[in-house]
Amino acid sequence: MIKLSIVNRENDILDELMHLNKQQVKSRVYYPGFGIWFNDVFAPSYINGDRDVITVRDKRYGTLLGFALLKIGAENKICNLSPLVDGVGMTQAILDASLLYYNKDFTIDVPITPETIKLHSKLNTLGFEVLEHGLSKDHVSQITYIKDRNLGWI
Repeated sequence: MIKLSIVNRENDILDELMHLNKQQVKSRVYYPGFGIWFNDVFAPSYINGDRDVITVRDKRYGTLLGFALLKIGAENKICNLSPLVDGVGMTQAILDASLLYYNKDFTIDVPITPETIKLHSKLNTLGFEVLEHGLSKDHVSQITYIKDRNLGWI
């Protein structure tokens, strides 16, 4: 069993995520146009304090196993959910950390693709409600879910 370490506002996380982006990691599955958005929108907003990153690492070796890119402030939103390994509860760990992170309701946009079917199912199982169906900025069909913190699963 893997022991997890969940952290936010980790030192040098932008450099590590930029490196992963160059390797075209799984993030692209959950966010079409990830590279451009990450460099042009997320990174500057992170530096300004309007965004944050939750990382999930193997406690023993420090290996990055997954992450969530968050929008904070007037709109609380998981902008990107990226489990980097399968089969060890990464999606659940990241969502648990997000529920603990936010002190009020938050949303998550999930593209409708074959790769995200399991994520849609997981969100429904965990009590996320469909807020709206629509298109992302990249014109990809997506569903926006909302989570009422008062109806948490932890």
